[in-house]
Amino acid sequence: MFTSKFNTMTGNLDWEIQNEDYDYQQELARAGFADMLHDYERNRLYYEGLKKVIKKLKSENKVVNVLDIGTGTGLLSMMAVMCGADTVTACEGFKPMVAVAKKCIEANGMKDKIKIIEKRSTEVVVGVDMDRRANVLVTEVFDTELIGEGAISTFTHALDNLLVQDCYVIPDNGVMYIQIVDSPQCHDWNWLNLEKYNLKVPHDYRNLAGDAIFDIQLTEFNEFTPLTEPLEAFRFSFSGKKPLPFENKNVIEAVSKTDGKAHGIFMWWILRMDYENEILLSCAPKWAHHTPNNMQWRDHWMQAIYFPTQIKEFSKDEKFLIECEHDEYSLKFDVFRYSEKEYVLNSDRPIGDISLGMTLVSRNRLSQLNDHKRNDMFLNLLKKHENDCRSLLIVNDDFSLLPLLAASETKYKHITILESNKFRERCLLSFLNENNLLDERITIIDKNFNELNSNDLKNNDFDLILSESSFNSILLPWDNLYLYYGLENLRSIKQKEFEQVKRILPVRLRLKAILINMENLDKIRSQVGVCEGFDLSEFDKIILDASKNSDGFMEPHPLWEYPSYPLSEVYEIFCFNFASSANEPVLKTFKFELKSNGFLNGAALWHELDFDENDPSLVINTGLLEKPQNDKYLVWSKNYKQAVHIMDRKVNITEENKNSMYVICTVKFDPKLGNFNVDFRIEEN
Repeated sequence: MFTSKFNTMTGNLDWEIQNEDYDYQQELARAGFADMLHDYERNRLYYEGLKKVIKKLKSENKVVNVLDIGTGTGLLSMMAVMCGADTVTACEGFKPMVAVAKKCIEANGMKDKIKIIEKRSTEVVVGVDMDRRANVLVTEVFDTELIGEGAISTFTHALDNLLVQDCYVIPDNGVMYIQIVDSPQCHDWNWLNLEKYNLKVPHDYRNLAGDAIFDIQLTEFNEFTPLTEPLEAFRFSFSGKKPLPFENKNVIEAVSKTDGKAHGIFMWWILRMDYENEILLSCAPKWAHHTPNNMQWRDHWMQAIYFPTQIKEFSKDEKFLIECEHDEYSLKFDVFRYSEKEYVLNSDRPIGDISLGMTLVSRNRLSQLNDHKRNDMFLNLLKKHENDCRSLLIVNDDFSLLPLLAASETKYKHITILESNKFRERCLLSFLNENNLLDERITIIDKNFNELNSNDLKNNDFDLILSESSFNSILLPWDNLYLYYGLENLRSIKQKEFEQVKRILPVRLRLKAILINMENLDKIRSQVGVCEGFDLSEFDKIILDASKNSDGFMEPHPLWEYPSYPLSEVYEIFCFNFASSANEPVLKTFKFELKSNGFLNGAALWHELDFDENDPSLVINTGLLEKPQNDKYLVWSKNYKQAVHIMDRKVNITEENKNSMYVICTVKFDPKLGNFNVDFRIEEN
């Protein structure tokens, strides 16, 4: 069948021929089950919880009827069978996963012991889908926010409609913790700071990133000072022993450990798997973990950072308040002075609106905007060319400070700004008005670069084209070639005027790559094989094939959160000059030699943008910040995501085989079609 696919480089919708089950393959590939099944602690503790409960019920001569909600591969259902359950009913509402569960269950010889219901649990009816109510519920319906996948409604419906009154639930309960921190980096992820440039931020746009959760591997983040110890925010009883409210509010009195500003609120949770609270699964970061030297790595459940509505500064030993709220799916935390206690505790005050605010930029983008070294570079570029260039065209598809810096600090006669997004255009106008910069010099065109026509620019001449090369559609490093395709469109509609352009900045894009030994990230695409004694090779066959057939060959990840070691030198594998026209396809091959020992399981790629032919300091680097050193973690920029290629097989590189193995990297670029491909393969002499 034909499917439409957005080309992030050209900005066009391309039509591709795909297999008839393409949509099915896409859903399977993005389900994210592989990382869960590599979570050995999760699997083991669920197994232990089942063993304990079923053993107890058997000792009381009771029939054990287990309900597994969201069975996935059927793993928890098969565990229940092995623990001696009399009946097991597995519920799965994600249609593509039902086939996986059936094949895995059959492969383990349990086809006749597990009944699969192809519905969401909230659609299941006892007497129609189930013969009787269950007395044991086992389920994993959690996300980084614990309740974000509808855990409250799932447990509540099951307790009311699918379970007997004196049932056991695995997990039995969950506890959510928060910690208040002082962190300039957290500030940069949430608030725009323009004081250095004497620019004001409009009140309505103090938070450009909205209220979206910021999930993060907190163990890898150390740029903070704790103002409190970890504090209990909420306790959720999944077994029905206590009410499980759909909305709740809790106010915590805290005392600041040191002088500081409350920039961020860290959050994580733990699960107690059994009714006696003996089996503990913790998602805490390392400094708050009960076994810090023996922690399970996981990516499906991370930690999160929330941000207060205002930054409050506290002195050491000063008391303050933390307001904690949740609705059915979302969380909200805020910080108040102790003098505001009556206002915070007022019983007539309704729970705040926890719906997401308007997200105009990502957290990474906001951190880029707060990078004063980066801003200074652009300001210096603008000033450097203001004498020989009179008119400026600013090209971006993301909120940018370039129009503000150009309007407030330079002498350009005319400044044309491309901004296709109505919300960001409104935001830009608000910034310009707030700073009294909106005058006859400024023209805003509400179109994408590649959508411009001759009428759009008939009254606008320009001799300097400047772009941060920050576009909303960019996922991978070579997507920045979107700038080139926009320039080609501009060349075609204003050929004569385009010839008068004196400067196009950035000058060039350079694509770099390095072979790496990832400590854990490769697990998201690694085969499972046998899990807790159960053969899940059918899962590997179906899910991983779906990933290969439908996912991109690269994935964007913030590599600073995922420790890795270098196994090769850094190679420059592609270079593109934005002032040139690309007519011929590019095909290049590179031989990566292995320089260090370790497990070769991936390659990392990033781009650098040069803004001057001769000055190496005028560059935006989206990747490595330090030169790679053997046996030391690579140091990656926190402001960008890098592209990651996970090898089809993991190879242990040793002194014995290091010189007989290498990696071939092939780069293909078809400028006419806008296709870019990078491939890695391991070779042996």
